[in-house]
Amino acid sequence: PCQRKMAVGGASKAVTVTFYDPALRLWSPKSCAKKHGSSITALAWHPDPAAHLLATASTDGCVRVMSAHVSEVDGTVASSTSSPFGPASFGTILCCVAPQPQPAPALPAVAGLPFDVSQQQQQHLPWVHCVAWTPKGAGLLWAAHNSTLHSATTPYLVSSAAQAKQAAAAAAEAAAEAAAAAESEGAEAAAAAPASVP
Repeated sequence: PCQRKMAVGGASKAVTVTFYDPALRLWSPKSCAKKHGSSITALAWHPDPAAHLLATASTDGCVRVMSAHVSEVDGTVASSTSSPFGPASFGTILCCVAPQPQPAPALPAVAGLPFDVSQQQQQHLPWVHCVAWTPKGAGLLWAAHNSTLHSATTPYLVSSAAQAKQAAAAAAEAAAEAAAAAESEGAEAAAAAPASVP
């Protein structure tokens, strides 16, 4: 989002964030250890560049939020105050939604787990194909291989009551759109099914 960093993930199970180094006039990589149990399928930067958050999805069925704070670009970790998770160094996993029966990994004390995952219904085993932040960064949506849509929200990413109302309205609208899409798919499937002959 700041146009000075780029994230890459793939079959290596690790995320690499590269940043432009004007002194060397090239992109320098900064890799974190393998954070997923399988290939990374999707990455999404938080819409607020000052938050330094990156959401990742994988064929292991997990969605994770990690710190993408690169001190060479973003300054000291302590100066990063936009993140609802507090200051965290690069690669720190701040939140993880893991499939059952695999338990979610232990989170660092700095995390505080501000996400409310009560809306996620059942945790998914299938691959996660895409992940996206809501426009104001107050939540995450992701889609799994079994055609299910999941969400997690956090009130900590909104800074005022007005923004909280807007975020709630946007979340309700997104939920209504998802329900309408699911209903439309069901109607299309019913219309496509052959009629039974008595």
